[in-house]
Amino acid sequence: MERNTHPTEKVLAITWHVKDNWYGKNYRLILNKDENTGFSSLKEAKSYKSLLALYVKNKYNQKVTGKYAKFDQHDNFPTYIHSIGPSYWCDNYYISIAQLEAFKQQYQTSSEFREKQRKAENRKWLKEMRSSRSKRPLATI
Repeated sequence: MERNTHPTEKVLAITWHVKDNWYGKNYRLILNKDENTGFSSLKEAKSYKSLLALYVKNKYNQKVTGKYAKFDQHDNFPTYIHSIGPSYWCDNYYISIAQLEAFKQQYQTSSEFREKQRKAENRKWLKEMRSSRSKRPLATI
């Protein structure tokens, strides 16, 4: 998706760095509300932080978490900064909520997601079993 967002629109962006043998490379994924508009509030965008991180993990094979996601005006995420030392350059990729929701539907039908759910249910069951054993009264003689 190309940039159709006005520079003052609010967007949710997640940035990551990939090391190489030189200075490395920076990437940024920018989430718009839809193809032409940004978010109206932080509360509206906050619910997509972890899903955006999951998208980056699966699509770009980079392990990032929702804490790396930032909410601000589009112009506050610079693509290029010139300095005396090495300049900062960041490749921007754009995605809309509709594309992110389509990814979510696809991911929830994957075997990886079902395996994670099964393991979480097993951990919950084991935790309940351990807590029920510790609450039993000791036998008296």
